[in-house]
Amino acid sequence: MTSVADILKREAPAQTPLKFVQLDGQVVLKIVQHCSRALPQLVTGQLLGLDVGATLEVTDSFPFPVRQNGARSLAGAGAGSSRRPHSRARGAW
Repeated sequence: MTSVADILKREAPAQTPLKFVQLDGQVVLKIVQHCSRALPQLVTGQLLGLDVGATLEVTDSFPFPVRQNGARSLAGAGAGSSRRPHSRARGAW
């Protein structure tokens, strides 16, 4: 059996640089729908997917709530946020 110490000693595999982004049709429709419902405000959301070789495959998306009547959204800072995702497989639009 492999110990945790042995696993931590292993080198991380080299990452292949991404060259393509593949979006499912459902993802595009969800983004367009979220944007059209919130016009003229900016919107944000979460993209979910995997990096397979040099292709980032985005398979689903979830909108973050938008501000209603001056209330703050659950998305926090929104479009001006300087937070970056920790994984290449996740991102915000």
